[in-house]
Amino acid sequence: MLQIGNYIVNENAIAYVELNAKFSKFSGEVIKGVRIYFLVSNHKGYMDGSSAPIPESLFFDGEQAKKVREYFLKRLTTASIK
Repeated sequence: MLQIGNYIVNENAIAYVELNAKFSKFSGEVIKGVRIYFLVSNHKGYMDGSSAPIPESLFFDGEQAKKVREYFLKRLTTASIK
């Protein structure tokens, strides 16, 4: 398990991590950060009230993004392909 702010993330549920993600606000401002994508989300269950929401992804910016990026870069065990 990984704690990021108020979130506790099951690392086995992570599909992939985008280390240099961007988030566009309605104002047109672009925020740089890290996005964690999950294997499965449950938007359907959330909408009918049968379960708590599991999002498709979580976006982190600022200091949290820096720490999340460092965490995943340290965990790399294979060579990266660019």
